[in-house]
Amino acid sequence: MSEIEFELVLPCYNEGPNLNSILSRTIECATESGFTPHTFRLVLVENGSVDESAEYLRRWEEDPHWGKWFRPVYLKENSGYGAGLAAGLKETTAPFVAWSHADRQTDPQDAFRALNILKNSKQERVLVKGRRRGRSRKEVFVSRVFEFFAWLELGHRFHEINAQPKVFRRELLGHAPNAPQDFAFDIYMLYQARENGYEIHEIEVDFPPRVHGFSNWANGLRRRMKHIFNMIRYMAKLGRT
Repeated sequence: MSEIEFELVLPCYNEGPNLNSILSRTIECATESGFTPHTFRLVLVENGSVDESAEYLRRWEEDPHWGKWFRPVYLKENSGYGAGLAAGLKETTAPFVAWSHADRQTDPQDAFRALNILKNSKQERVLVKGRRRGRSRKEVFVSRVFEFFAWLELGHRFHEINAQPKVFRRELLGHAPNAPQDFAFDIYMLYQARENGYEIHEIEVDFPPRVHGFSNWANGLRRRMKHIFNMIRYMAKLGRT
């Protein structure tokens, strides 16, 4: 029987330059939180990258130290952010699971802080998520637009929909069988949590600028506007169904 208690899923798309630091930082945080390779596992989803990400992961799989702490999931093609998360979460077996980002804008320590809150909660149905600070006014405005349409179309008030991490008991995955493959994954999971009686708690998290690479959805005005439109359209569809 597996002793793994907690698993953190990180989808990686063209994050090669970040992977070394994110892996070492996650192991550091897990150790500080009292975990060992037998009780914690990092699930890194190589989401069809076209850089050297897969090469790095295969090399670290063979490392006698790092290889014990993580499990890679390789996708041949990138089908979207949500597809990567779904593939990673499908591989989890631990009673507590989480997802976050691998771009170094989210500290793995946040996931362990959220886990402590979840484990100490008297309620079984709880999801703990981040609440970002240090963002630009433009970024905050976009988040508020999403929140308004989520309330309008779905009937629930959400705050900081795309903030990470998101930590919960694995049972929630059983209530979310039709997760979208794109950036709507977060709102879908939050909606399913609320519809199934989950409380949503938040912790403040820092959200510094990216060290390497660029955001796939916010790279340019046209792509940003397309993303916003698609999210609003998806929330309307989800509300109808």
